[in-house]
Amino acid sequence: FISSISVYGSMEYIDEKSNCNPHTKYGHSKFQAENRLMELNDSQFTVSILRIPMVYGPQAPGNIQSVFKLVKYLPIIPLGNINNERSFISIQNLTYSIDRVLNCQKGGIFLLADDETISTSSLVSILIKGIKKNRIILDSALIKHPCRLLAPSIYKKLWKNLVINCHVSKRLLSLDFPVDIKEGLKDMTQLKSK
Repeated sequence: FISSISVYGSMEYIDEKSNCNPHTKYGHSKFQAENRLMELNDSQFTVSILRIPMVYGPQAPGNIQSVFKLVKYLPIIPLGNINNERSFISIQNLTYSIDRVLNCQKGGIFLLADDETISTSSLVSILIKGIKKNRIILDSALIKHPCRLLAPSIYKKLWKNLVINCHVSKRLLSLDFPVDIKEGLKDMTQLKSK
């Protein structure tokens, strides 16, 4: 079952010992589904739950696609000097993990994320290099305060930290991810985006 780190609520650091405390309907629905599925787990039916952050890759939907479209279409991007740390997972690393879980037939709850974190500003810079276009990156101080007041959920995703430590899960599943974040983001820019 593909779950989400939204089951942890608004934590900025997450590991396998973190307590679940969902704040959104989406987080609650994922957590309820996890609990129901775990009730079915027995010697005849193995339940494996993967809690993941935002997935990126070619034609990825959601927030990562919004950032990619900003980079692709705006000549000036006001997202410079954001020195946060964010965890993501590439679609390649996620599918690799699913394959490992199926082949190992390991049950339980596993936390997954790429090995490296990345700042919002670094994310923007890597995407700009990938599309090979000239862009001007302005200091984000111009929009930080208005964004915090008018769009707190967007502010959180752009400026706050979200670090996922999944060393225990990776060890249990013997995972050695095939793609690093820079390579994965470069792949994202190579195919035509929706």
